[in-house]
Amino acid sequence: MARQAAWATMQHRRLWLDQTHIPEASRHELLEAPIHPDGLFGPRFRAMVDSMKATSEEAKAIRRHFNWSEPPARQQRFHERCPYSPSGGR
Repeated sequence: MARQAAWATMQHRRLWLDQTHIPEASRHELLEAPIHPDGLFGPRFRAMVDSMKATSEEAKAIRRHFNWSEPPARQQRFHERCPYSPSGGR
């Protein structure tokens, strides 16, 4: 009976992880984690989520610092600045 419960937990983990956008290495780590009575993944999952949140906040801070959220302004080329019309009227 314990083997069936462990197998069901592993299948539940796999189904849950297939619905997420977690990196493959993290997914493998969660699948191989020991079965814990405190939820589907146990304390390892909470630690991983906290680490991913911290990384995301650091990335946001870097983007704000360098203004990467906005694309850089495109410089006009010389031919775009010249008032030229194809009909020859300048």
